[in-house]
Amino acid sequence: MTTQGVPAALMPARVEQFLHHRRRCGYTKFRSTRSLRSILAYLASIGAIEGPRAADRRPACPLLQWYVDYLLTERGLTAPSVRQYATTAARFLAAQADVRRLSAADVTAFVLRESRRYSIGTTKLAVTALRSFLRYLHVTGEIEADRTGAGAPTEPVFPARHGGALSRDAVARLLKKHTTAATATCPALKNKTVSPHVLRHTTAVSLLQAGVDRAVIALILGHESVDTTQMYLDADLATKERALALTAPVGVPHGRFRPSDTLLAFLQAL
Repeated sequence: MTTQGVPAALMPARVEQFLHHRRRCGYTKFRSTRSLRSILAYLASIGAIEGPRAADRRPACPLLQWYVDYLLTERGLTAPSVRQYATTAARFLAAQADVRRLSAADVTAFVLRESRRYSIGTTKLAVTALRSFLRYLHVTGEIEADRTGAGAPTEPVFPARHGGALSRDAVARLLKKHTTAATATCPALKNKTVSPHVLRHTTAVSLLQAGVDRAVIALILGHESVDTTQMYLDADLATKERALALTAPVGVPHGRFRPSDTLLAFLQAL
């Protein structure tokens, strides 16, 4: 290809034919327009071919287009960030019948659906983009109420005297205080380790037994990956028992093994 250029009218069709031919022949490189974009960008910069038309990428929804212009001009975000924010905003708008009647429940439902479809990291990025879009809708008057805090508490769940959130040490001291008081009516607590982490673990297992999706539990606990939440499933004895019950031989009644007193005495003597 010379620097004199190729007729611009032939380029889109020629590129597609070239890529189709490489894919059909089993080539592993230069199989898509994205893989050729550095070459195409260079050819466009020297005027050899026609560059991409920015207007073709503009969102069809006027509200979404205004939001994109806001991100570019007022926020000064980069093109990749704008695409990510606009993609999340488009998915959110597609799920709403009337954005002017948006409620906190609608925002929460959207976030929960996103958490089931994507990874934890992707969901966090989507939540950040969604808050930006909701803030824009509120500032421009598209929605009356500020929904950026929907689905999340605006105040600490456990406030301290100064109004902020309790520190970890303060939570541990309060838990120890009330555990000691509860020992009077429940002596079994005296020999048990009760800590904030134990309560966190118990909450996770309870949610799991109630049928809550692992991705939602991971979001509540702040796990970076759903794989971290897997340890709660491994520690759930009730789930293991239900799985073992499904493997019982046909005709054998279900039940829990209860050792005799003689066997218990023998085991305790070991």
